[in-house]
Amino acid sequence: MSSLAIIGHLTIDQIKRKGTISFSMGGPPAYGGITAARIGAKVSAVSKVGVDYRDEYLLKLIRAGIDISDVHLCPSPCRTTNYYLSYEEDERELILKSKCEDIYPKDISKKNLAVENMIFSPVAGEIPLETLRYCVENSDAMICLDPQGYLREFDENGKVRHKRWENASLYLESVDILKLSERESIAMTGTRDLTEALRKLSNFGPKMVIISLGERGSIIFDKKDNKIYDIPAIRPRIEIDFTGCGDAFFAAFLIEYQKTKDVYRSGIFGSSAASFVAEGPGLSVFGTREEIEERIKSLKIDF
Repeated sequence: MSSLAIIGHLTIDQIKRKGTISFSMGGPPAYGGITAARIGAKVSAVSKVGVDYRDEYLLKLIRAGIDISDVHLCPSPCRTTNYYLSYEEDERELILKSKCEDIYPKDISKKNLAVENMIFSPVAGEIPLETLRYCVENSDAMICLDPQGYLREFDENGKVRHKRWENASLYLESVDILKLSERESIAMTGTRDLTEALRKLSNFGPKMVIISLGERGSIIFDKKDNKIYDIPAIRPRIEIDFTGCGDAFFAAFLIEYQKTKDVYRSGIFGSSAASFVAEGPGLSVFGTREEIEERIKSLKIDF
């Protein structure tokens, strides 16, 4: 059984769609964690939450099989990281309403340093460089990074916009697998040429770089084989909510890659896993390994 720790903030998401606002737990440890647990991995979350984080949210993680012993409760007046997400006319508006405390080396227990894989996935820059370096120096885990939170800046109202990640090289020199969106890759590299972007990003240090392209799938550069893989998108049966699909893809890809060492197969597997998450609001739909593989076979994709 593969073991995985996901480091980053659990969130409370306010999601507006078609004029209706709903509340949901969110964040990479939730979306990625439940995805990985459903396909058979041993998963733990490393995070911080405020007193406003509901017990029912923690219970959902526990029932999903996620170890929450390194989810730390911060005292009042600290609040859980809270995002307002508006999906109107195919555009996503993201506003940070509150941010919890950063995650430091002292927040990570020895048992979570002993896992096979670690995903660092900040949503608001909450993982300092010292925390990443501490894990690299004290763990033999494969180090994986989704840098979304490092590429965000916030105006006076909390509205998110992309920025250049000035000290990226200090982080990426220790990363095994880097995953980011197309927009984030442009912010980091200054180029819209995906092949050029992959190679520029790999020059920072990662052995593998994944750029997700939304409805166009994703592309993966494996430095070891000097090869670029085109991964097709797998459409959900019904499109409800794409929040968390990137987290689901990354977690599923990593667990399958740990098992098979097959980049293309793992990319297809991740794409299929993400398609299930889009079929319901929030954290309501996840596929089992059998369901994920059956969907791939039903579409007659070479797998």
